[in-house]
Amino acid sequence: MKKLVTLFAAILFSEILFAQKAYDPLADPKIQKPTALEDSVLEIMMGMKIDAIKREKDISVGDYEILKANIDKNKLPESTFELFVYMNGIGNSVETEDKFDIAKEFYFSLVWFKHLIEDCVKEDARVRIGHYYYKTCYDLGRLLSKMEDYKNSLNFYKRAAAYYKPDSSLYLATVAGINGIGNNSVNFSSEGNSILKMISQAVELKPNSAAYISTRAKFYLNHLSDTAKAFADFNKAVQINPKDDESYMYLSLINFLRANNKEAINNITQSIAIKKTEGRYYILRATIHNELKNYAAALPDYNNAIILDNTNPDYYIARAGCYNSIKNYAAAYDDYGFATMLIPNDADSKKELQRLDPLLKTEYEKMGFTPQNAFQFFMNRGDTFEIKNNLSQAVMSYQKCIMMQPKNPMPYNKAGVIFNRLSMNDIAKQYLRFAAYADGKNPVYFVNLGNAYYDEKDFKAASGCYDTAALLGSKDDFYYNLNGTIKHINLKNYEGAIKDFTKAYDLQPKYNDIYLRNRGTLYYELKNYKAALADFEALHKLDPDDKNYKEIIQGLKRELKE
Repeated sequence: MKKLVTLFAAILFSEILFAQKAYDPLADPKIQKPTALEDSVLEIMMGMKIDAIKREKDISVGDYEILKANIDKNKLPESTFELFVYMNGIGNSVETEDKFDIAKEFYFSLVWFKHLIEDCVKEDARVRIGHYYYKTCYDLGRLLSKMEDYKNSLNFYKRAAAYYKPDSSLYLATVAGINGIGNNSVNFSSEGNSILKMISQAVELKPNSAAYISTRAKFYLNHLSDTAKAFADFNKAVQINPKDDESYMYLSLINFLRANNKEAINNITQSIAIKKTEGRYYILRATIHNELKNYAAALPDYNNAIILDNTNPDYYIARAGCYNSIKNYAAAYDDYGFATMLIPNDADSKKELQRLDPLLKTEYEKMGFTPQNAFQFFMNRGDTFEIKNNLSQAVMSYQKCIMMQPKNPMPYNKAGVIFNRLSMNDIAKQYLRFAAYADGKNPVYFVNLGNAYYDEKDFKAASGCYDTAALLGSKDDFYYNLNGTIKHINLKNYEGAIKDFTKAYDLQPKYNDIYLRNRGTLYYELKNYKAALADFEALHKLDPDDKNYKEIIQGLKRELKE
């Protein structure tokens, strides 16, 4: 016990709590990984009490708090069991705070603790320590999955599986293994059979779990290409859980592959009814409709998918193909063009653009295009699509304007605003910078550029753009208030913040409850109680029923008396 205390005191109260860099247990000389022999001895000793360990429960939250308080006070645990509970609890706590490297050190300190074996010789300690040992393996599996170390996550879940939450450990080990196959950290040829065995064991332990059955079905389908077993499991999953939207989606996919198109559409329609916010469901239904040449039904689904995931190039390419089929070449051109903005090296889309280009003139002329009105035609077209939230076609229309008048800032600004809405930050800033500095006198352009910087949390650059807009005569009270907030919270430019809050109030006094509250709060923080009192008294007149204002006013008056 003395060696135990010395080792863990050194670990606990030094590097762990003050770690400044990522921790690597493999490189820590204080934490020795058990040898194969020691591991075997541990497994044998634990195996002798496997049923008892499985029946053991975590200590209650109240008991843990008492134990933690005693150790925090005395700095040392009274037993190996207390130490395990304490260290595991701290690992859990820092993990919830996303301090993964620190949590990792705590967990590894327990699972690789060689002195555990000598304590497990004691009959009375074996079960309790074993429970927390394998709980820590389980927790470490969870943590390593969060850190995307799926190979080691798989191994620790497997270690926990016989002793701690067996069905859950097996299921999560399977998930870690599948994720590891996906990122090539787990070898399918060596682990595939083991993963299938684990998920099947999990299903046996918990046969009414739709999640477990669905996960096995995905493994059958995606990794073993066994559509028959996958189909049976997915059907079983939706029988257990009729709200399992993803299993319906897979049933749809299998039916589609089997050319059972009516069933496929019914399945994916059930997915959409359960979860209307999943773009891939609309894409699958659109693909089936497209395959059936039901383009009128396919297009709304493509549109819905793009609204839900508007920077997925595959969605635009798929919709472009549908437009091609109905000979709407202008719309197809816009979608292929926008796809190349999302993936500049998309050679196939570029070939489609070259193929479609000669076909466009006739289509545009049918819409009212003439060489004389060309610029305005595409500006109007872009504005119309922007209002309809068809952003790709709006951008491509503005691109046509840029090609005709490459020094005109207006289409750059309009396209840049859309790019910013789509979180395409680099190209948004590029376009908005050109607009702002090409014109140099339009405050709206600088506000829009400021918005792009603000969305990237580059508050200094954003504030600079809003200040420039102010110098150019901006009358937009919202952005004065936003700039004041940035200066107050992010830049600590309190004098500038007060000026901006005041300007916002002067421009739009009907919203003075927001602007006065912001300015009054800042005055209060700066201990300018007289100015703060004036603002909060004005707020109280606007809303006499607000008890908070009354309390703040009373507090400010006390401060002024003192």
